[in-house]
Amino acid sequence: MSEAVTYTAPGQHQTFSPIPGVVFHVLHNGPLFQVVLHEVDPATRYHCAPHEGEELRYVVSGEVTFEVAGQDYPAVAGATLRHPSQVMHGFRTGGSPARFLTFALSRGYDVAALFRGAGAAGAGTDGR
Repeated sequence: MSEAVTYTAPGQHQTFSPIPGVVFHVLHNGPLFQVVLHEVDPATRYHCAPHEGEELRYVVSGEVTFEVAGQDYPAVAGATLRHPSQVMHGFRTGGSPARFLTFALSRGYDVAALFRGAGAAGAGTDGR
């Protein structure tokens, strides 16, 4: 059964930085689900365009406000948030950095979806 097992050593995960202040570490990118660790600097905002699937987010450290379909959901370490991916969604940080995991559930989800909405949806450093 070794063909069903994958292992990635620390520091070997695919990493993207779609905008300054946001780093995505792709921990798993399979046909049914993806897992991404987000590291976000203080005073940073990121929006993603709607796409297929569903997302579950888990805050590892810091404070982050998730923005989903026009609603704000402030979250701290240990909090979770589940939402459909077909609505506008994103996140922003205040005065401290945050780290959180996103578990994206969908057939055919593409890591490139992380970037499709970046410019068009107004991702960038928060002007506050």
